[in-house]
Amino acid sequence: GGMGMMGGGMGMMGGGGMGMMGGMGGGMKAPSGDCVYHGTVKQINFEKGWGHITSNALTKILGKSDIFVLKTSIEACPGLDGGKPVSFKITQGNKGPHATDIQIVDSMSANQMFHGTVKSFNAEKGWGFIDSPDAKQSFGSDVFLHKKALNGQDVSPGDSISFSVDLTGGRASANAVTVNGAGGGGGGYGRAIPTSNGDYGSHPY
Repeated sequence: GGMGMMGGGMGMMGGGGMGMMGGMGGGMKAPSGDCVYHGTVKQINFEKGWGHITSNALTKILGKSDIFVLKTSIEACPGLDGGKPVSFKITQGNKGPHATDIQIVDSMSANQMFHGTVKSFNAEKGWGFIDSPDAKQSFGSDVFLHKKALNGQDVSPGDSISFSVDLTGGRASANAVTVNGAGGGGGGYGRAIPTSNGDYGSHPY
């Protein structure tokens, strides 16, 4: 596990080339304090006051899928119990990383259709983020948008889209994306279209 972590660190220093690979994996970086992850409460030891959350996103960051939860974080989230789907942030504590800012997530809401606008999209790396107030309320974060979810559709920042959300990877990621229309009356993004189309043609499908 340790070596892998170091490899990750080198990748960040390496910048460009490794960044592409990071994008393929869901754009994972070192845990920043404001990144929201999704997982499930594995267990809570109410007697001792601590617990664990398990999430697929953690394996890439911590080298293991579980993260420790302190008593204070459990007390700050009434109703927390084993098996509950949750969102959380990672805080580096004295004894290592632990989950903070825990919110219970309505897992059913992941299957709904949400509406939002493309906040950013890097055609070269093939991913970006969606700004959606409804989704943000449900999942606590902007929604990650990967090129694969677009099924060949082109998007530019400001485009209006509909999507459902997939939490299985530990991040709120868009699924089944439908592009409803370009933002800015269509004119504002005219210049970006030739590059994104040319760019798209170069991807072997």
